[in-house]
Amino acid sequence: RNYCTIYTKNNKYIIKDTINNLEKRLDESCFFKTHRSCIVNMQNIINYDYSSNIIKFTKNISTDLVSRDKKQILKNKLMEEQIIKNKNRT
Repeated sequence: RNYCTIYTKNNKYIIKDTINNLEKRLDESCFFKTHRSCIVNMQNIINYDYSSNIIKFTKNISTDLVSRDKKQILKNKLMEEQIIKNKNRT
């Protein structure tokens, strides 16, 4: 009844748990809940098209599960990450 499907770079896993319980166990600096049924690994995002609301990952995987209230938060988090990455390069 309460199952989550987890997609990794190489595999797909089905676990018996709720997405809310899973979210509590994940590191919030790496993972972000974009929708009530979707959590993404921020480190694997290649591109986020803000206008069409599509997140692209490696291996041509994408999702459009971004709720309206999380859209701006995700955009800000990704911008912060980019700033941090740029500072670490210099």
